[in-house]
Amino acid sequence: LVIVHVGSLPSYRWHGYDADGLERAWEVALEAAPFSVITHQARVRKRSWRTASHREPLAALADVAIHHPDTERGWAAFKSRIVTVLRKRGVLRVFLGGIWLYDDGTGCVGHAKEILEQNGFRVTIVQALTGNGDAPIGETNDQAYERLH
Repeated sequence: LVIVHVGSLPSYRWHGYDADGLERAWEVALEAAPFSVITHQARVRKRSWRTASHREPLAALADVAIHHPDTERGWAAFKSRIVTVLRKRGVLRVFLGGIWLYDDGTGCVGHAKEILEQNGFRVTIVQALTGNGDAPIGETNDQAYERLH
């Protein structure tokens, strides 16, 4: 199980989505998974992981936490680290969740899927573990906020 961009929960909540429900779904999945990885799209110190309530239980439940900036170089670092971690564990198939997944396959979940597939993993996106898969294609964050409020 791989869940990408855990740190986007505050943004997801700000846009009016049910971040608490998604976080609970992640917790259940992480507890059930034989091996799990979570990623955070910003470089954070361990202290901030401990003090941010939405991150602490998730980090504690995951076998591996990977931090990377949401930049082109950051995604390259993510690719290198996640591929290495999964291969060392003998993982061939990945069940993927995360916040942003749009109907056209874009967003961090779609990007992570592409990276993993390019490196030989079979990837299944678990819709129940994704955020705004129901958002209209091309909808901006501001438009989502207006639609939901």
